[in-house]
Amino acid sequence: MGWIDVPFEDVFLEPTRNGVSVSSAERASGTPMINMGELFEHKRIPDIPLVRVPLEEPERSRSLLREHDLLFARRSLQWTGQASA
Repeated sequence: MGWIDVPFEDVFLEPTRNGVSVSSAERASGTPMINMGELFEHKRIPDIPLVRVPLEEPERSRSLLREHDLLFARRSLQWTGQASA
């Protein structure tokens, strides 16, 4: 049995979407947020201090990471192809 080609989106449990955007002035308390810097600095997101942002439901529920989620950075040519788990 060989490999079959399928569109990348067909293997997702949920469709792709953009992350949360919160201005620096709003960051202080709330839900921990992974920034691009942490994504590039760490192959896995360990227990490190993260900025916190205020999120209301349902955005909070949609944005929380679950075990085995993959994060893709779409903006950096330097890190093209790198995925963090």
